[in-house]
Amino acid sequence: MIFGRKKPAGSVLSRQRPKKGKRGASPRSRKGDSGGSRLKGALVVVGVLGLAVGGLYAKRHLVMTTGNPSRPPAWAVSLKVDGEAALSEPTILKVHEAARRNLGHGTSAELARTAAAIQKLDAFAHVAVVRLGAAQAAVSVTPRTPVLCVEAGETHFVGTEGEVFGAAVKEPGDCPGAMLTGIFEDRGRKLVAATDLTYPTTAEELGALKEAVLLQGEFKSRKLPVKGLTYQRYRGFLVSLTEPQELEVQLGRAPFNAKLDKLEGILVKLREKGSHAERIELDYQGKAFVKFKKM
Repeated sequence: MIFGRKKPAGSVLSRQRPKKGKRGASPRSRKGDSGGSRLKGALVVVGVLGLAVGGLYAKRHLVMTTGNPSRPPAWAVSLKVDGEAALSEPTILKVHEAARRNLGHGTSAELARTAAAIQKLDAFAHVAVVRLGAAQAAVSVTPRTPVLCVEAGETHFVGTEGEVFGAAVKEPGDCPGAMLTGIFEDRGRKLVAATDLTYPTTAEELGALKEAVLLQGEFKSRKLPVKGLTYQRYRGFLVSLTEPQELEVQLGRAPFNAKLDKLEGILVKLREKGSHAERIELDYQGKAFVKFKKM
């Protein structure tokens, strides 16, 4: 039997041999595709910068667009006139010019501005401006109807509701009815027009003005020609008739129907008798006083 030292067993790693790399392969390729990763990263950075630049351009372009609005459109304006009174050709032209000058882009504020500008052209009872389309607008105006004139430092019109309005009347023939005096004589100064070209009045003045309008209408319906109306604070209305000539009628305050019925009866009797009265007083309840002219 032969005795000797036994060769020790090698480990697993000692038995493995390292593999040789392929001929021609670069060291970078053996360490992994690190170059491709860097290229992708660079592309991402470029993309982010492109988006940022594009965003800045878009923002700048938006500011420039909103900061320079387009020019206002060439408005086509239609005009509607409500009520009995008509507009003169010069006033119609002024309404169209004011509308086109103030409509702008047709915003709510510009529509209101246009209505205010048109209101200043005349004493309209109502003005409305409506946008119908991109470049279309409608204007509606309601003129006031004058029924007589009133002396208030200057002569102005009185409308159907007793409102005083309009520029000073220059010629007596421009008055549509009688001349009213006495209502404003205690003021001692000219009336000042409001923005709608009407003249503010007190409650007492407005009440007298409405009665004057009513009285004017009653005389017109009875075909009694009135030359003038004078308001007296403590006695009411004194009426001057053109026929019979130079006849004054003291009527007092409203109501007027019964007094006018009595007046018509007195005038019939005067004509039948061939008499001429200078003054008739009907402001006493149930009584009439006649002052005859001296022949």
